[in-house]
Amino acid sequence: MDTRDRKRMRIGAIVTVGWVSVMAVLLWRLYPSGGMTPNELGDFFSGVFAPVAFLWLVLGYLQQGDELRQNTEALLAQQREMEEQVIQTRILAENAKRQADAAEVQAKEIIEQSRASALSVLRDCEPILRVVGSKGDNGQLRSFSILNAGTAPIFSLTSDENSRIYPSDVIKPEQEFKVVLTPARSMSGNIEVSVTCDDKIGNRYYCEICRLAAGEVSIECERTPPINYQVRTDGE
Repeated sequence: MDTRDRKRMRIGAIVTVGWVSVMAVLLWRLYPSGGMTPNELGDFFSGVFAPVAFLWLVLGYLQQGDELRQNTEALLAQQREMEEQVIQTRILAENAKRQADAAEVQAKEIIEQSRASALSVLRDCEPILRVVGSKGDNGQLRSFSILNAGTAPIFSLTSDENSRIYPSDVIKPEQEFKVVLTPARSMSGNIEVSVTCDDKIGNRYYCEICRLAAGEVSIECERTPPINYQVRTDGE
């Protein structure tokens, strides 16, 4: 009950007490000996308390109106609060979406950077072999001299069953190794020799050395799966 309601109740109580007091004094003066029949007495009290009842009815109506107004204001305040919460939720959702979009873009950039870095590492470790010489006599080719022209060492060299590699463990950059043919082969025909090697991150390469009868020599290397990015440190 607020101040306005208490003020109304106080006024209603004062008016009621005053009205009843006036009516009691009037009754005592008009009928000092109490000479009223029951019907007359009932009519008198009905006339006395009817205005009082009407007064309290009006006061109750006013109080109910105030309560309804307060409830309406509370509901409006709650509605405004809910609207504010909806706005804040929308803002949070938009911020979350922007953050998710930014994270997605960043993830794509990281993936692209990782892919570019992996490709760069792969290219740096890829063996580049060049045939820099050959040795033979009496029309027989006995060996190839091959240079590691790449920037990284190569490991675990092996050849086919008709050739041998020296050295075969680690070939550093700008270092040569020999592929010795066993047995020697005629230089009048095409000669093919296969060599396999590993780079320092674990990839295996299959290299094909081909010498044509005209004397032209080529070498091609192809990486074989799987790719294993584990950097080797021996030989560096």
